[in-house]
Amino acid sequence: MDIGEIRSFCREQKIRWKAHALERMIMRGIAKADVLYCINCGKIIEDYPEARAFPSCLIFGVDLENRVLHVVAGIADDMVHIITVYYPDEEHFESDLITRKKR
Repeated sequence: MDIGEIRSFCREQKIRWKAHALERMIMRGIAKADVLYCINCGKIIEDYPEARAFPSCLIFGVDLENRVLHVVAGIADDMVHIITVYYPDEEHFESDLITRKKR
């Protein structure tokens, strides 16, 4: 997955916000502007080429208030799909909030 391609789709407003992502954003108080900012300044930290619906990735970045944010996004049908969005925690990630803890 290429972050440049994801950013390009975002600039062109070729974005499909999945219902799950929108529900989680409302629940967590995350605005669309935060997600777009995260994508624009973030980096891919995990790739999911074999994901069920279509290839996707985990993007690490920050929101507009400089809080670490994770965005799961994929590309299909000439659009970027925002799958889910969350603030990572140290229960699931190391203190860098990038490295996933081993189970």
